[in-house]
Amino acid sequence: MAESNKPKSEYLLEDPDEIEEVEAGEYVVEGFVPQSEVTFVCGPAKHLKTFLVPSWVLCAATGQEWFGHKVKRCKVVYNIGEGSDAFMGRIKAWQIHNGVPRLEGYFKVLRRMINLFDPIKFVAAVNKIKAWCRNRCAPRKASSRSWSLMSWRRWWERPGRRPIIG
Repeated sequence: MAESNKPKSEYLLEDPDEIEEVEAGEYVVEGFVPQSEVTFVCGPAKHLKTFLVPSWVLCAATGQEWFGHKVKRCKVVYNIGEGSDAFMGRIKAWQIHNGVPRLEGYFKVLRRMINLFDPIKFVAAVNKIKAWCRNRCAPRKASSRSWSLMSWRRWWERPGRRPIIG
């Protein structure tokens, strides 16, 4: 059975030796943020996560390049985990610094943390986001959801990767 014809399963055990071809996925931020997937960024305190993620999502909402990486413009829903008032100030500062007076409906903020352990609240948040997407987003092909885990510190410490901040 061809790879694309295999049934998708939440608990499918796969043997990498049996995979002959891997399809390259599409990216919102070239090489960093995969399209149609959930991206989770974690790392120690004081390692620029608060700089990294807002710059990614605001570039995605505007289609601007991110430090030389191509960016595909798309709708963004950002769930603020902490400090929502300060974060809203960062959004406005980014807009002023980048000459973007309006985000034109491509960027929405969810100020309340989504409780992943409360199914009722989680489903309510997901349904609100889906309703916004149905009304505002262009249809796209269905894809499986997966988690991308990236250590910002490892990326940041690679030679030649540090963006110039000034």
